[in-house]
Amino acid sequence: MARNVRLIGVGNDEGGGTVNDGFEGYDIIGDVHGQAGKLETLLRVMGYRHTAGAWRHDSRQAIFLGDLIDYGRRQVETVDLVRSMVDAGSARAIMGNHEFNAISWYHGWRRPTQGNFKDHEPFLDAVVGSPALYADLIGWMQDLPLWIEDTANNVRFVHACWNDEHISTIGPTARLSLDDVRIASIKERAGETPTPMRAAVECLLKGPEDPDDTFTDHHGKVRQRRVLWWSTYDGPAFCFFGHYRQSLDAPRISGPRALCLDYSDREGKHPLFAYRFDIGDASLDEDKLVRVPVA
Repeated sequence: MARNVRLIGVGNDEGGGTVNDGFEGYDIIGDVHGQAGKLETLLRVMGYRHTAGAWRHDSRQAIFLGDLIDYGRRQVETVDLVRSMVDAGSARAIMGNHEFNAISWYHGWRRPTQGNFKDHEPFLDAVVGSPALYADLIGWMQDLPLWIEDTANNVRFVHACWNDEHISTIGPTARLSLDDVRIASIKERAGETPTPMRAAVECLLKGPEDPDDTFTDHHGKVRQRRVLWWSTYDGPAFCFFGHYRQSLDAPRISGPRALCLDYSDREGKHPLFAYRFDIGDASLDEDKLVRVPVA
């Protein structure tokens, strides 16, 4: 049964508001990364139809967990598809670290290293020859909230990690100003404590790391090991997130109250995953996962 929904950090509402959307549930979609074809197939499988310029469902709303761009071959088409759904009210979307990085790169605040460029190259190839389009897409990404919380229906959405302290740093609108992006983009020198804004963005969009647990990656770079926060998450609401690429061989439900939906890969060979959360659900159920392609 559809209920009144208390939505925080969504749409253009400052601080959210009570909305009776009439939706029976959310279809939560993991990191798309420019794979518009798979996304169209996934929406079709879940009963969405393309009418009046956007994909829509009679009784459900899609939630996109960020990282719409980079890696895939259909960058602009992916953003346009999601954007049209958001404009139509058939979806909501949050910012991922790739959207944040794109905003920072556009304004000259992201370090132009070879690795950063390689990650971002597919999106840049799609937009750099069209400055008006580039500016428009960056402006839309800039307005994305970093989280959505539906307190009435016991569910929340974030790209990498839910952390109440860092959420309070950003504030009730769930959005970053351009100055916030600039501050969060400046990497502190060795031994320096990051600013509260940088720490908040790093955690919510990239996830916490253990400074005492380091390893050397395949590029020879020393990194801090990620904290698997969802394994001990005991928040008052179910939490859906992306960002952490899951193995196709691993158990699909890795935590009792938090679920990762990122199965992306740079080559675009992995399936795209969604979870069909129905209003009133009391537990997570692997049978509610949808993947495209199925095999």
